[in-house]
Amino acid sequence: MKIPTVEVTYLMLDALRASTEAKNLIIIGSALRPEDAFLTILVTNFLRQESWRSRRIAIVDPAADYISDRLKDYWGVDVSAQILPIQDGLQAAVPRLLDALRV
Repeated sequence: MKIPTVEVTYLMLDALRASTEAKNLIIIGSALRPEDAFLTILVTNFLRQESWRSRRIAIVDPAADYISDRLKDYWGVDVSAQILPIQDGLQAAVPRLLDALRV
């Protein structure tokens, strides 16, 4: 079990606050494992807003399709339009990520 420092906890609180206002959430290199409670809370808060239909979650990872499917299963309603899996490494994914988030 990881125990964050107070500085990391401050960053987590800032990220949670920002996820309320953000239009896009980019997840890079995380498998969204069930034990990663904070990331689950962050994604839930991001999509819990009234504007959830216009928000986008980009997942950049070689296993992005699998991670995306797990997130869709977790959410329980159709969030396919909100989730963009980019199955590649970060450097190769940047052009596609920039194009997708311009919408």
